[in-house]
Amino acid sequence: MGGLTDDEAFFAARGFGVKIGFGKRPAVLVIDLTKGFTDAQRPLGADLSSQITVANEIITSAKNKEVPVIFTAVRYDNPNLIDAGIWAMKQKGVASLLASGDGHELDERLSANWLCIEAAWQLRGTLSLVGRSGNGSHPTSYRLKF
Repeated sequence: MGGLTDDEAFFAARGFGVKIGFGKRPAVLVIDLTKGFTDAQRPLGADLSSQITVANEIITSAKNKEVPVIFTAVRYDNPNLIDAGIWAMKQKGVASLLASGDGHELDERLSANWLCIEAAWQLRGTLSLVGRSGNGSHPTSYRLKF
């Protein structure tokens, strides 16, 4: 086996990558693989096709092992982007993540065709969790215990 790559060495020197073990109830977090970030034609987007492919492999494995999958999305509800704070002044592309658009929606290439949980951070650190079916047509009410 070879040594660390330059990137691995860089982060290891700064304390990243420390092994902490696993908990008793694992979950998979799919963070921000939404249209606003995965479509290269959008202001905040890039071609994340290879990341989507790998994410789908992980999602399928989690589903087969009955491990919960949590999808996160950035969404701003206020049309004036007040809920985006200073970020809206720094990066005008955040307007593509307004609730009135579709930039905050999960990329349709994701294997999210079963019940999933979409998590979205809101102003002041509030975490909003919305249960729905993978195609969004069957809202579900339930309580989560973390």
